[in-house]
Amino acid sequence: MRNWSLWALLPLLYSVSTAAGLVVVYFMALQCDTIGSLGWQNSTTRRAPPYISLAGNQPPASCVFSQVMNFAAFVGFIIGFFRYLQLKPKECRPWLNIASLATFSMACFGMTLVGNFQISHIAEIHQAGTRLAFGVGTVFCWLQSFITFRLNLRKEGRRVGVVRFTLSAAITVSMVLFFTLMAQRLHIHAARTQWCLVMFLLAFIGTFAVEFRHVRFEILCTEHQEPPRIQSETFSELKPKECRPWLNIASLATFSMACFGMTLVGNFQLSHTEDVHNAGTSLVFGVGTLFCWLQSFITLRLNLRKEGRRVGVVRFALSAAITLSMVLYFTLMAQRLHIHAARTQWCLVMFLLAFIGTFA
Repeated sequence: MRNWSLWALLPLLYSVSTAAGLVVVYFMALQCDTIGSLGWQNSTTRRAPPYISLAGNQPPASCVFSQVMNFAAFVGFIIGFFRYLQLKPKECRPWLNIASLATFSMACFGMTLVGNFQISHIAEIHQAGTRLAFGVGTVFCWLQSFITFRLNLRKEGRRVGVVRFTLSAAITVSMVLFFTLMAQRLHIHAARTQWCLVMFLLAFIGTFAVEFRHVRFEILCTEHQEPPRIQSETFSELKPKECRPWLNIASLATFSMACFGMTLVGNFQLSHTEDVHNAGTSLVFGVGTLFCWLQSFITLRLNLRKEGRRVGVVRFALSAAITLSMVLYFTLMAQRLHIHAARTQWCLVMFLLAFIGTFA
């Protein structure tokens, strides 16, 4: 019988998938001949040095790079927030835990800047993101190392703390060496150091699997002014209002697919990777419309707090407007009436956003 939590897999999968994504970006850039190799034999090449930022600087590698960095920032923030929740009842100095969450949140924000603002286009913002990701991320590592060693959770903190202090030292040395080599224009060595720095950071995040294997995170969902009968009442116990759970699951699945489509639309520009961009558009509009209809049906059917009828009518009206706009948009696109199609697309997006706003 399994005696560990599946949440332990989250930091491990995060580190492995992010590292794999960056490696894919590197080989895509090599294939397109936009950067030189990390190998010694290419240290004098005239191609761009193999910095991670330069590997993800030109399409199509830049599209994948943006997707990887946005994924890393989003999931990284979730891991940092879960770590904050885990330590909250145990840390007698709450400012340490808050400072740790704040620094990692800033580092994750830096990742989004690095991924979305390519260095050849907006260098200042890209470099600011790099400093946040590396500089503030290093502070986070030292804070977590200190907290780990100090709390000694389940008598494992000493051993894990030693590993984290070692990784923090390696991260710090790598960062200082990276910026030093950059200043001396030893780019091939600086690029190798940067790759080591990133892998050390990902390895550090992966060590949270040690503590996460002992915890279970639950979502507590209650209605306003109606506290749960029992403190341990969880989301799974508070969803009996929907007697057909497949509807609720289908609604979550469709909206998750629509959100994934948004990342494809944002990261894979139409002029560079048209097929992927159009696939994202189809997910956002098509599957997003299905989500709207599902939520409209659930709202009218459950009639929560006797408000479901009125809210359901509004949502059905918006769902109909979204559907008509989507059909009209693709029809106009097929007829190459682009100015009318563009106006319809803007209306479609506003209707979708208005629908999401009704959840207030």
